[in-house]
Amino acid sequence: MADERVAEFCARIEAGIRAPELAHLTHLEFQPPAPWVADAILRALDEQPPLVELRVSPGRGNNPALAYEGPLLLKRDGRLPRITVYWTAGKRNERMFAPEGAVSLAAAARLVLDYGYPVDTVELESPKGEVDGVAYEHPGGDARPILAFEAKQDDDELRALVVGIEACGGTGGNAAHRQVILAAGLPDRDGWPANHHKKCPFLCSDRPIGFWPVSPGLPRGLSGRIGIARPSGEGFVLEVVPAEMLHRGRLAGALAREM
Repeated sequence: MADERVAEFCARIEAGIRAPELAHLTHLEFQPPAPWVADAILRALDEQPPLVELRVSPGRGNNPALAYEGPLLLKRDGRLPRITVYWTAGKRNERMFAPEGAVSLAAAARLVLDYGYPVDTVELESPKGEVDGVAYEHPGGDARPILAFEAKQDDDELRALVVGIEACGGTGGNAAHRQVILAAGLPDRDGWPANHHKKCPFLCSDRPIGFWPVSPGLPRGLSGRIGIARPSGEGFVLEVVPAEMLHRGRLAGALAREM
C-alpha cells in the first residue's frame, strides 16, 4: 500500500510537469517522497473541498513551475509561503524537487486531517520565517501559537535540531548548538547551528508552546513524541510528551492549564 501511494503521487507530478506551459523545461528527474509524505499530500489533494491543489504557477522569478496552492498554503495575511513551488526553473533550464517543502506540507496536512486543527488555524512558515509552520489557538490575527513544527529532509539533521534546542533552551547560541551536535556524535554540517538556533527565540516568544519536529523517516516526530517548550527563566525547557498530545484538543487543554 505504501509503495502504491508513492507511485500514485509520482504519477500526479509526472502528469503536472507535462503541462504545455512547462514544455520548455527538460530536466524531469525527482526524488520520490517518503510514503507518509505522499499519502498526506494525496489526501489533502483529494479532500472535498481540496486543501491543496497542484497547478502551474509563475514560480520564483516568474519562472513557470508546478506549484502547491490552495487553502492549506494561504497565509493569514493572504500571501503564499516560499514552499509553494514544487518545481522551479533554474538558470540551466532545470527542474528542482523541493523535498523539505513537501515534508512541511505533509505535516500541515496531517494536522488538519488527523489531529483536529481547522485549516484556517494552520500556517506554513511563521511570520518571520523562524519555523516551518505554526498552529494557532483559533483563527484570526490575535490568536496565539499553540504549536510550532519544523521539517527536515534528513533524519540526522532532525536529531541534531532537537538535541541542540534541548541544550540551548533559548539562552545559548550557535556555539551551544554546535557543541551538543558534536558531543552527540552527529554530523556538524555548515549552517546547521545557525539555522537550528533560529527556532529557539520563537519557542521563547509564546510560552508554553508545543514543538513538533518531523522528517521523512520520523513522521510522528522524534521517537514518536513531541515536545512542549515550558518557561524556565529567560528561556525554556523542552519537555518530551507522548505523541497523542499532538491532537489539538489535548495540546490546547494542557497549555491552557499552564497559562
